Amino acid sequence: MKILASAIELGSTVVNSTVIDAQQGLEPGTCEKQFLIKQRYYAGEGQTSDQMAAQAISKALDQAGLSIEDFDCLISASGTPSQVLPYDAASVYRHLGSTRRLHTFDVCMTCLSFVQALDVAKLYLDSGRYRRIIVVSSEVASCGLSTKQLESAVIFGDGAAAFLFERQDDVSHGLKAKGISFDVKSMRFETVAEAYDFCTIAAGGSTRHIRDVQTSEQLEQYRDDCVFHMDGKKLYRFVAKELRGFVDDHLASQGLSLDDIDLVVPHQASGHGLKHCQRLLGVEDSRFLNIFENYGNQVSVSIPLAIHKAIESGRILPGQRLLLVGTSAGMSYGSAIIEVGEWA
Repeated sequence: MKILASAIELGSTVVNSTVIDAQQGLEPGTCEKQFLIKQRYYAGEGQTSDQMAAQAISKALDQAGLSIEDFDCLISASGTPSQVLPYDAASVYRHLGSTRRLHTFDVCMTCLSFVQALDVAKLYLDSGRYRRIIVVSSEVASCGLSTKQLESAVIFGDGAAAFLFERQDDVSHGLKAKGISFDVKSMRFETVAEAYDFCTIAAGGSTRHIRDVQTSEQLEQYRDDCVFHMDGKKLYRFVAKELRGFVDDHLASQGLSLDDIDLVVPHQASGHGLKHCQRLLGVEDSRFLNIFENYGNQVSVSIPLAIHKAIESGRILPGQRLLLVGTSAGMSYGSAIIEVGEWA
C-alpha cells in the first residue's frame, strides 16, 4: 500500500528533564542520566487526544492536497481513549468538519495499536473494499502518570501521528509527487497471559467503576487506580528472555534473518529498554531507530512517529526492508516485516 502523506502533532508544552528533576526534588541532570531522556512533549491547555489526532490528519491531508472526502475509512489506533464512550475514531472524525458518513472504528492494542491497524488497513485495501484509509494514533499519557513511580513519571510524552494510505495498484491518485509504499510482507502477534499485570490502569472500566466507591479510603484507592502502574523490572526481564526468539522465529518464517533487515523500528518503550533491545538483536546504530531522548514513550504513537521522522530525515528509502517490533501492555509481542518501494 502507498503512503500518500504522514504528519505529526505534538503536545504544545516541551518539558525538559530538569523540570522533572525539580518536581521530584532531584539534582539537575538526574532524570536524563538515569532514564536517558532529555525532553518530552505534554499536551497543553485544551489539547485533547482526539483533537491532536484531527490536527495531525489535517496536516497530512494538506500535504497530500486531499480532503477527508477523498477517504473511505478512518481507523483510530490508540492505547488510551479520550473518553470511554463514544469511541475515539468517531470523536476524531467530528473534529474534521465533514458531514459525509464515513466508516470509522478503533483498534486498541496499547503500544502496538498502530502496527495492528496497519495490518487491518492492508487487509481492507488488498481486498479491494476500500481505496484509501487513514490510520491515526494519538495519546495524552501525561494525564495518567503516577508521581509515586519515578520511571513512569519520567518517560512518557504526548502526541499524535497520522498516515494516509492508498491501495498499491491505484493509479488514479491525482498526485504529482512521488512517494514510498509499504509492502507488508508478514505480521506476527503473540499474547502472554501470565504477564497481563505488568502494566495497568486498573480503573475507568466496569471492573473498577466510580459507582463502587463509597468511602474516602476507596476514593483514594480509585484515584490511584486511575493512573499508570508498571512493574518495570519484571517487564524488562520477561522481554529480555523472549524478544530475540520471537523476532528470529518471525523472520525465519519468511526465510529471513536480522542480517536482511535494513532498519529496525522499535516501540520507544524506555531509554535503557531500547539499548537492551538493540543489544539483544545485535544491530548497529545505523540499523536501529532510537528517538526516545527527545520524545519519550508516546504509547501507540511511538512507532508511527518514529516512521514519520525517519521518512522525513531520509532514513527510510525505497529498496529497504524494515522490521517494526515492540511489546504492549497485556502483554503482547508484535512485529511487522515491510518492504519499502516507490510510487509515482
